[in-house]
Amino acid sequence: MFAFLHNLKVGKRLGAGFGLLVLLLALLSAVAFLNMRSIERHLAQIVDTYGTKSRLLHGMHTASSQVSMSVRNLILLDEPDAIAAERQALAEARRQYEEAREALYAFPAEGDAARLREAADAAHGASLATNDRIVELATAGDDDAARELMLAEGGPAALRWREQLEANIRLQDEATALAYDRSETDYRRASVLLAVISAVALAVAVLLGWLLTRSIVGPLQQATRVARGIARGRLDDGIHATGHDELAVLLGSMAEMQATLRRFADAQGEISRQHDAGEIDHRMPEEAFEGAFRDMAGHVNSLVFSHIGVLLQAVDLIGAYARGDLSGTFPRLPGKKAGLTQAVDGVKAGLESMMAEIGGLVDAAVAGDFSRRGDSDHFEFAYRDMIDNLNLLMHSADRGLREIGTLLAAVAEGDLTRQADAGLPGQFGKLAADANETVRKLAGIVTQIHGGSDAINAAASEIAAGNNDLSRRTEQQAASLEETASSMEELTSTVRQNADNARQANQLAIGAVDVASRGGEVVGRVVQTMSAISESSNRIADIIGVIDGIAFQTNILALNAAVEAARAGEQG
Repeated sequence: MFAFLHNLKVGKRLGAGFGLLVLLLALLSAVAFLNMRSIERHLAQIVDTYGTKSRLLHGMHTASSQVSMSVRNLILLDEPDAIAAERQALAEARRQYEEAREALYAFPAEGDAARLREAADAAHGASLATNDRIVELATAGDDDAARELMLAEGGPAALRWREQLEANIRLQDEATALAYDRSETDYRRASVLLAVISAVALAVAVLLGWLLTRSIVGPLQQATRVARGIARGRLDDGIHATGHDELAVLLGSMAEMQATLRRFADAQGEISRQHDAGEIDHRMPEEAFEGAFRDMAGHVNSLVFSHIGVLLQAVDLIGAYARGDLSGTFPRLPGKKAGLTQAVDGVKAGLESMMAEIGGLVDAAVAGDFSRRGDSDHFEFAYRDMIDNLNLLMHSADRGLREIGTLLAAVAEGDLTRQADAGLPGQFGKLAADANETVRKLAGIVTQIHGGSDAINAAASEIAAGNNDLSRRTEQQAASLEETASSMEELTSTVRQNADNARQANQLAIGAVDVASRGGEVVGRVVQTMSAISESSNRIADIIGVIDGIAFQTNILALNAAVEAARAGEQG
């Protein structure tokens, strides 16, 4: 059975199966339609004919009851307004009865229905005549006669009228029930017939579905399993194709595709192995494939060699960067390849930024600015460590130079007690120790000079005191000699000579003070040059010797002047 189906095309199989199902459905639809039409006719008869007649008869019955009530009320009422309202209600009830009667009689009647209509009309006519007589009596004010006529004839006539209407209603209800029974019989018969046909159609559909499904789904499941295996990379699933239908052709084509994919995968594996072995010029054999597989092999070759070319270009450029040649620029690659461009540009930018930072530190150091620091936060990893190390170098040099500079500045300001930090590392520590030793020796020389200056100041003070004493004594002698002018001419000449000598001594004292001041200035310049200090010290020693000689001569002159003054005083 399945072999026969496999030899048929899928379209023919599906066409035959669906054709049979369509026939069964058409039969089912025809039976359902005919029975539904029969049921529809019965229902239309019930609703449109029997239902309408029953509604009209109930309306006529209600109107007859309203007529009887209005006639009775006319006898009982005394108020004119109430009587007028009741007359209007009576007329309305009669009008409604006539409208319902005309609508009912529009439907044809036969047999019992026609007989009952005639009886109802006769009863209605008798009741109408009696009611008119009662209304006339009630209108004339003869209520007693009207009441007697109502009880004797009006009531029985109205009862017979309603009984005829009720008989019509019962007849109509019986006709309605009969029509309903016929429609229910048609429904049951149609239900059984439809159930039988549906069961047969369902059985045929299930059988056809099972046969068609087995003949189609089996190969499709095999094709799906193979396709899923191919999608997951399995190219060794077995494929068994039987028959000559489209599914057999599909499985054969999938077997060919599987073999081609296996050969393509083997070629890809071979190019991978060759490239891993260093044979980066190995290519996939494009000529071994056809159509899209040939194009895919070409695309793989182009992709591989494109990536290899880009990587080799990147390696060459990074090698140039490693040698210090930053003039090259990596080409602008599209898409995600731009990540490689960004990486190489990042290497170049990092090196350029590093070189710029180092150049800035070198320029600052050459200019004598060791306070400059590199921005290590701008870098990461080894670059950051390099900048931190350069900053440490600049800090060490800056610290050593600051120590020496601070020491020299203190010396220039006359502070010879300042010491540099000799604990600095390397040559900076040795330079600080040598500077400290120089300052200590300079302090000793300045101390010696300060002692010499004190001696000069003391000698100058003694000279000034001697001059002051000499001037005082000379003035005393000049006052005493004024009294002996005649005998003092020779003495005056001598005194004048002594005064000149005294003035010379005073000038020498002033010169000694000036020399002492210049000695102080020389002490100030000692900080700038050691050789000048030594020379000034020798000159100061010579000046001190001259001052000592002048002081000695001044003392001799003062002594002579005192002797001459004493002698002159005795003679005077």
